[in-house]
Order: sequence, then structure tokens, then C-alpha cells
Amino acid sequence: GDYFAWGETTPRSYFTKENYKYWDIENSNYIDIGTEISGTQYDPATAMLGEGWRMPTKEECEELMNGCTSHATSTSGTTYFFVFTSKTNGNTISFGGYRPASPSIGFGDYGAYFLSSTLTYNSVNLIEVTADYHKATTWDRHWGYQIRPVYDGD
Repeated sequence: GDYFAWGETTPRSYFTKENYKYWDIENSNYIDIGTEISGTQYDPATAMLGEGWRMPTKEECEELMNGCTSHATSTSGTTYFFVFTSKTNGNTISFGGYRPASPSIGFGDYGAYFLSSTLTYNSVNLIEVTADYHKATTWDRHWGYQIRPVYDGD
């Protein structure tokens, strides 16, 4: 999947404060684009996939984590992903893994996905998954992460 800085709708592969679209270099501050971007002009899911598609909210992430079990798996030993299974109805949703910079973590053993809301002025919410756990956490807005869109349409 593609990687985005929070609030940017064009994917890229290199992320710094200086190349973040919403970083004011002159004042060394983030530019305020709001605290909730799900379904707005700042949502890459909406921009790339169209109306009805959006980034999930922190509340939806918490519902997913509290109502599901998760495990890591692979197909053909090359494509790694994490599967969340509902504790009530057995429905599943998958998240792709990726190779992190740390050599201590193997290919596909980790995934992190932006959520649509900020925690503080400079940090945003994301879901972090490994073979052993899943949790909500935060990170700086300018870093690049994947998104896992949800669909509200029919």
C-alpha cells in the first residue's frame, strides 16, 4: 500500500517535517487542518477512492481492537498481513504488513496505520499491529504511514 503523511492526499516515500505539506518552515509549526479529517479534503481515502471511502476514526479503531482477535499470516510466504476476526460474528478485516527499518523485526511483522484524528497539536492517532499485539498509539503528523480505508456507502 501507499504511504501518506497525515492530511496529505498524495502518496510518497520520503517523509520529513521540511517536505510535509502542512509544516510552516518559517515559524517551525504545524499548520492547523483540524483535529478530525475523516471524509474531508484532507483524507487520502476520500481523495483517492471517492465519496463514501474514508479513514477510520479512533473510536472505530477501539471498537475493532476490543471486539476482535488478531493474528499474523502470509500467502505464499511473501505477502504478510494481519487478520482481525470479530469475537461476535466471525467477520474479518485484513491489514498489510511492511518491512520496518529495524533489523530486529522481520518482514511483515509490523504494521501501523493512520487514524483520522489528532491526539495533540503535533501527534496523531494510529493503530499498530504485530504478531503479538494490536494497540492504539500516536506519532508525529509528518511521518509516513499507510491507511486502511473504510466504506460508508451501500
